[in-house]
Amino acid sequence: MDFQSFIHTITIPACVLSVEKTESGTCGAIHIICSNSQYKEAMGPAYYDGMLYHELVPKDLKFEDYCFRAAHFNQRMHAYVETVALNCWTDQQMIPLVKENDRIGYCLFFFEFTREADSERMAEVSVTTAAAVIQCCINLMGAENFETGIFTAAETIRKFADAASCRVILLDHKNKAVRMVSESTEGSSPIRDETHDGTISYDIVCSWEPMIGVSNDLIIKNETEMADAERRNPAWVATMKDYGVKTLVLIPLRRKRAIVGYLYAVNFDTSKVVEVKEMIELMSFFLGTEIYNYQLMNRLEEMGRTDGLTGLQNRNAMREVLEQISSRKPAESFGIANMDLNGLKTVNDCEGHDAGDQLLLTASEQMKQVFGADALFRTGGDEFIAIVQGCTKEAFQQKVQQMRQAEQNGKGVSIAVGACWVEEYTGLREALRNADEDMYLDKQNYYRTHTKR
Repeated sequence: MDFQSFIHTITIPACVLSVEKTESGTCGAIHIICSNSQYKEAMGPAYYDGMLYHELVPKDLKFEDYCFRAAHFNQRMHAYVETVALNCWTDQQMIPLVKENDRIGYCLFFFEFTREADSERMAEVSVTTAAAVIQCCINLMGAENFETGIFTAAETIRKFADAASCRVILLDHKNKAVRMVSESTEGSSPIRDETHDGTISYDIVCSWEPMIGVSNDLIIKNETEMADAERRNPAWVATMKDYGVKTLVLIPLRRKRAIVGYLYAVNFDTSKVVEVKEMIELMSFFLGTEIYNYQLMNRLEEMGRTDGLTGLQNRNAMREVLEQISSRKPAESFGIANMDLNGLKTVNDCEGHDAGDQLLLTASEQMKQVFGADALFRTGGDEFIAIVQGCTKEAFQQKVQQMRQAEQNGKGVSIAVGACWVEEYTGLREALRNADEDMYLDKQNYYRTHTKR
């Protein structure tokens, strides 16, 4: 076939690839036989006819597998993938061409770039894959809670891929930890996202991104590809071997361009690699969106319960805690400490509000040392409340006394403290009023012995 004449009839970037089959029946060298002017322009001056493809772009095992299937198994291959390195999406197709002999096959390769994800192109998958993705999304969106939804999605993917397990994990960059969102294995149940995954280290997971390279996922389906992965990342492959992993399909979950987690299935049915690849690529898009929305809602809820200056819980959070206490049967005793800074207005008026804010921060740290952050709430400008549960009345009174003595010992900010020990919950107003009255007695005593500030 006259490939040179043929390639110039195509009006988008395209080339003809020759794909060698090795004696062991695997993919060998892939050469770019010829290309049209659009392809040459896209690839730049490094291109020349007959070159090995990986002289031009990084070596990609997934790309090689697709070319091999097209050239030697007469399969039309299609992939619409996010090309992170180029900040775009790439629609790639490989079309089988006439074979020269059993060892050398040919395929036509052409591609188009889109700046944003194109939903129509993403939807160009097999009927089997489309049905599985629809089922997965229905289960994901219709679940009663986040954990169940992610688990049912992972389970659908695992069953579709005939895999031993399927996991969704997140990277906790702050704590340098791997956080498990969910795992599906035979007979498993949902795992809450607070669970840390102790089977794999944060450093190893961070090493996956270079393995993926310019591609959008990583597939290991045989010993040859596992050996290639071992050359590039021996520590990770050693971990996989420890857990009996023989095949793997892995795709990152992204927030914008940053990788925040991964979806992966291990020991899957490699005869379904194309369908599995389509499945996880589409589901990574939906799972990434669902996880992002869940985290966003959690952050918004946390902001609604957190004081912006001190980072302590606010009045809304305090009300939730008191509601929880009031609903317990039988009732449990607890302590309320009402605290108010002495002299904040003077500091604000004389030294400025930045100095006043620093005073509040210093006071909050002083309170945390006594009561702990989980028990503390900032309820107003210079007003703080501690709700102390799970201790005796004597232990609570010792904490209150420790707060009152802090300034006397020259160790902290002057804080007026009032306390109330509640044997049986009788309502927010009464409990807080008792603590408030005691706090004002303490404040009056302070101003009788100090110059008024």
